[in-house]
Amino acid sequence: MKKHMNILKNTVLSALALAVIGFYVPQRAEAETPGHGSLVAQYMKSEKISVGVKQAEQILAVGGKDVLLLDVRTPFEFRMGHIDNAQLIPVQELAARFQELNEHRDKLILVYCRTQNRSSVATEFLRKQGFHAVFVEGGYSAWK
Repeated sequence: MKKHMNILKNTVLSALALAVIGFYVPQRAEAETPGHGSLVAQYMKSEKISVGVKQAEQILAVGGKDVLLLDVRTPFEFRMGHIDNAQLIPVQELAARFQELNEHRDKLILVYCRTQNRSSVATEFLRKQGFHAVFVEGGYSAWK
């Protein structure tokens, strides 16, 4: 009983100390945000889940290494044509392979498929996993 009281006392004291000092989580300065406060940062902070082709092109142009382009079509579709520098993870494999994207958690992920059906599903999944993802409206068909 005494052991449980000590544990409870330490827990209460720890909680009280945290409440008094609070959690200090420094906010990133706008200049430190990926894309240097640019369009990329806007989309990373936004609740918006899709972008048009022109917006996607602008994001890629200014985003550089702060943006990942993810193709969620099949390998066959990818071989038939894809957007330069896109990484392929078919939507059917995304749940099993999304950990491959962990190094990109601090980036904006532009997701596309052929028309946007698969990419919208993939985007929702990635967002639930904590990624900053938006899908390209109209997909690869609109991009061409």
